[in-house]
Amino acid sequence: MAYVIEPKGATAQLRGLPRACTLKDGRRATLARARDEQLPDVHLLLNEVIADQDKYPQDKQLAFEDFAQYYLSHDAFTLTDDASGALEGAFYIKPNF
Repeated sequence: MAYVIEPKGATAQLRGLPRACTLKDGRRATLARARDEQLPDVHLLLNEVIADQDKYPQDKQLAFEDFAQYYLSHDAFTLTDDASGALEGAFYIKPNF
C-alpha cells in the first residue's frame, strides 16, 4: 500500500459547502464533504481507478479498511448528481510530501 499519513480527521475550514453547481451537460450537482453512506461507493470508485494502473501508486485494489486509512485520513469530498443521487466523483485533500 502507498504511504499512510496519521489521521487528523476533517481539517479544512471550507466555507460554502455543500455547494450547488451545474455540470457541463446541464445537470445539477452538489459538492460536499463525503458522508458515511457514500464511502462504499467512493471505495469502489477508487478501486476502479487503481485497476487502470496509471493514476495511483497502488498495485492492487484496496480492502475497505486500507481505503479508509489512505483516503479518509484528512478531508474527503464528493460530487453527487442532484436528480439521481449518483456519485459523480470524489477527491481528498491531505499533505503531500
